[in-house]
Amino acid sequence: AEELLEIYQELEQEAQKRSLNQIASLEEAVSLLKGMLHEKAEQSNQEILNRLSEGKSHWNICLIQTEPVLYTDIREQASALLTDKDSMFLMDLESHCFGIVYGYNSLSTEGAVIDQIATPLLNEHPKQVLCIAAGAGVGSLLQIGDSYRTAKEALMYYFYYPENAAVLTYQEIKDSPFSYHYDQIQLMDDLIRPINTLDSADFNQAVNSAARSFREQRIAPEVVKKIVIHMMYKIIEFTSEASEVHESSLSNQIRIPAMLDSMITLTDLMRNLLFCGEASIDILLKEQNLKSQGIVQEINNYIEEHFRECLTIKRLSEVFFLHPVYLGQLLIKKNGINFNEQLHNLRIKEAVHLLQQNKLKNSEIAEKVGYGNYSQFLKQFEKKLHMSPNEFKNTNT
Repeated sequence: AEELLEIYQELEQEAQKRSLNQIASLEEAVSLLKGMLHEKAEQSNQEILNRLSEGKSHWNICLIQTEPVLYTDIREQASALLTDKDSMFLMDLESHCFGIVYGYNSLSTEGAVIDQIATPLLNEHPKQVLCIAAGAGVGSLLQIGDSYRTAKEALMYYFYYPENAAVLTYQEIKDSPFSYHYDQIQLMDDLIRPINTLDSADFNQAVNSAARSFREQRIAPEVVKKIVIHMMYKIIEFTSEASEVHESSLSNQIRIPAMLDSMITLTDLMRNLLFCGEASIDILLKEQNLKSQGIVQEINNYIEEHFRECLTIKRLSEVFFLHPVYLGQLLIKKNGINFNEQLHNLRIKEAVHLLQQNKLKNSEIAEKVGYGNYSQFLKQFEKKLHMSPNEFKNTNT
């Protein structure tokens, strides 16, 4: 029994050493492969990679990217899936993204190899943002940098197709290259104009049009992000210049830095642009309403002081430096009646007061309250009181 126990302990120690050596070899392989992704490898390392490559006729890399809060869990699940699987190497890459280098012996079996990893992860997280992309296969691990470059290109297509629940491969997207040129000036005009006119519906239409344009022209995601974020900063700057709102307060609402996260999709990006524009229009509308309340009171006071004169909407617009059409709309909005009706109301009210005093002729009263034409005075008087000035006199004497 003692001899058997001693043999068991020796075997256990050898197994532990073997396991540690395997882990060390795996970590060494992963380290070398990460160097090859960026095409950096010494001659001695290339020999090691050549020996690793001999096990399979084809090699590729699968990139898996997710939200920061899910990254650790998904990476651990992927790592567990690779247990006891040969020719598969998991490595951490850029932010919230890891890669799995895998080998296979024929093109027909590559899909099955990817499915061993992708299917369990997608089934476990059906409603989460989980992007999985495979590059172009190569014949040796010394060329795995080419697979990595093409896998990253395929991964970028989730920007336009977030609803894709399967694995995107370079083979699927290689014939639809991204464009890196876009007319920002026209877009700026289309977005700032409705903000200047405080037209939310027009701004919404401009955002939808821009989204369609990005998608149809297949503009590269990093270019779209830069353009849209630049537009948002311009909108914030415009709002700050046109109102008393400080830029930082609007920037804090929009939280633009968070949008630089590579996981954001075109839909989410344009939703943020829409929110930015609508917030700007809302701020400008509120401020305009506050200002217009004050100026309408000034205009009403002026009308009450000068209604006996030859007062027109054009003259008012010159006095208050406002466009006649805008001024007319402002008075209707704030007073509930148009300028002419307001003017006639004041004149007829004054005429009633003078008729009650019974000191002036009707024609003199008409002229005194601002009517150069008696027939116009008569028409407005009858319209308001449903009787003539003489009838009014007779009923009030």
